Amino acid sequence: MKIELLGSFLTYFICLVLIRAPNKGLIILLFCIMFFVSSLPQKEKYGYIAFLFGSFIHFSGLNLRKGVALILMLAGLYLGGVHYGSRPYIYAIYYTRFYINGEESNAYILYNFISGVLITLAILTNNSLKMFFAKKPFVYMGKVSFSVYLFHLPFFLIIATGIFNAIYNAGYSYHESAITATILSIVTIYAVANLIFKAVDNPSMRFSSILAKFLFKTPTRIS
Repeated sequence: MKIELLGSFLTYFICLVLIRAPNKGLIILLFCIMFFVSSLPQKEKYGYIAFLFGSFIHFSGLNLRKGVALILMLAGLYLGGVHYGSRPYIYAIYYTRFYINGEESNAYILYNFISGVLITLAILTNNSLKMFFAKKPFVYMGKVSFSVYLFHLPFFLIIATGIFNAIYNAGYSYHESAITATILSIVTIYAVANLIFKAVDNPSMRFSSILAKFLFKTPTRIS
C-alpha cells in the first residue's frame, strides 16, 4: 500500500509540474533514472518508475500499430510469468543479471515491472486493443480490481491450497486438482470482491464525489 499511496502522490506531482513544461518525456526519463540509481529497495523503485511510465504514456500521444501492440502485449504476458527455477525463463534470467548499488537484480521484480509497462503501453496506445478492453467484462474487472487485489493473496494462501489438497487427496491428478482449484478460487475471489465493491468501495467513491463537489464546486460522476 505504501507504493500505491506514494506513487499516486508522485503522479499528481508530475502532472502538476508537466502541465506547461516542454520536453515532458525527457523530464519523466530523468525522474526514472533518479529512482533507478537510488538506494531504494528494488520493489519500491520499480513501483515508482511504473507510475512515471504511466504519466509518460499519457503525455506521449503514441499510437502504435496493432501488430506492434500485440507483440508488446504478448511479450508482457510472457514476462509476467517469470519465476526462478522455471525452464522457459532460465536464459532470460541469466542474461539480464546486473548489479546496482552492490545489489543483484531480482528477475521476478524486474520482469513483472516490465510486463506491466508493456501490457499497459500496448493497450493504451492502440485503438483496437483499447476498444476491446473497454467492453463491459473488462470494465467490471477494473472496478473490482482493488477489492481483488486486497483479497486474493490471503485467499490463495489460506483457502486455495486447502481446496487443491482436498481434490488431490480424493484421487485426482495434479493437473486436474490445480485447474479445478484455480477455477473455484477465481470465481470465489470475484464473488467476494463484488460484495466488497458494493458494500465499501462504491459508497466510498460516491461519498468522495459528493465531498469533492462540495469542496471544489466541480461536477463529478461515478458510473
